[in-house]
Amino acid sequence: MAFGSDDPDGLLDFSRNLRKHAKLFNMPLLVLSESENAASHDQAYEAGASDVLDLSHGPARLLPPLGHLVRQQRYCQATQEVYREGCQNAATDTLTGLFNHGYLHMYLQKQVAECRSREKDLAIGVSDITKLTGLNGE
Repeated sequence: MAFGSDDPDGLLDFSRNLRKHAKLFNMPLLVLSESENAASHDQAYEAGASDVLDLSHGPARLLPPLGHLVRQQRYCQATQEVYREGCQNAATDTLTGLFNHGYLHMYLQKQVAECRSREKDLAIGVSDITKLTGLNGE
């Protein structure tokens, strides 16, 4: 989405709203400016811009900061993937691949809190299956 120089307030509002969005707050936000005015650059940073690039210096000066933002985003995505894998490994039983006792408690706490906040009912079913010692490696 692009905003022209005739709508700087729209750009700032868009930046602020992007940073408030739960799934997009970490997205790189690059502002291209035709002005060397430090005050306008400060406003963009305060509104949530990742970087402000001055177009008056020519396109050759845009490539290094753009490359840096791309590398930074790839690093963040790789770090998030490692974190997700670690969470998955910590939440599952290595033998069966099923969720473990700790995950069950964490999940139930979230569900209870969600139901309370929305004033909804919650039903839990539990079953005990006997004679499955072969699955437990015993």
